[in-house]
Amino acid sequence: MNIKSIIGVMSCKGGVGKSTISVNLAVTLAYFFNKKVGLFDADLYGPNHPRLLGVCDTYEFDLNNKFLQPVSKYNLSSMSFGYFLNKNSSVLLRGPMISNTIKYLFDNTIWGDLDILIIDFPPGTGDIYLSLLRDINFAYMILITMPNLTSIDDIRKSIFMLKKFNIDIKILIENMKFFLCNNCYKVNHIYGNSEFGKNIADEFFIKNFFELPLLMDLSEASNFGIPFVLSEFCSKKNLDLFLEIAKIF
Repeated sequence: MNIKSIIGVMSCKGGVGKSTISVNLAVTLAYFFNKKVGLFDADLYGPNHPRLLGVCDTYEFDLNNKFLQPVSKYNLSSMSFGYFLNKNSSVLLRGPMISNTIKYLFDNTIWGDLDILIIDFPPGTGDIYLSLLRDINFAYMILITMPNLTSIDDIRKSIFMLKKFNIDIKILIENMKFFLCNNCYKVNHIYGNSEFGKNIADEFFIKNFFELPLLMDLSEASNFGIPFVLSEFCSKKNLDLFLEIAKIF
């Protein structure tokens, strides 16, 4: 097993679109750049990758199994705790068990030879964060935020935490920056026309800053379990946004 580069996607704030962006960037790299890509869903409490990738089967989870086969779909090798959960199941795990489970999933998955492995972090700054940042050699991080001060406050926490681990931040994405009307094509800044994301990028010398729109069609694609960049809902203009980000990898 040889993984050339491990990249994290994170934001202390939940609901910013981190998992959706992780999945679509991974698929973009695999489909349009012919990269061998792995995708690891590190959220044990609310894993979303099964829904986003349209994986309906439930697999048997057994800590005695030495190796786990990743799910192959859309040219990706992916692993998520959600693959082992009934859709109505909830996860009740405490700190040590959380750390052990995430380590088991990551270490025991047969990733094979990969160009890139993307790790989609959960929200918050708890045990999973500490375990991953301590045990894995990340090439760099991608941070996701939204154009409001609550998200910006939390992204600062992410930045200072990464500084403690000496991990480089290569990309900052401000998601849902604006909404483009499909009828009149007017740009609406539903969270206000602020420069919060750009200011953070400038303050912490993050060279690659991107603004993504709020996309109703992205939600439609997710409902069908199809990555947005491969769906009929994705326009060339929106695909180009993901292609531009993926070029930096």
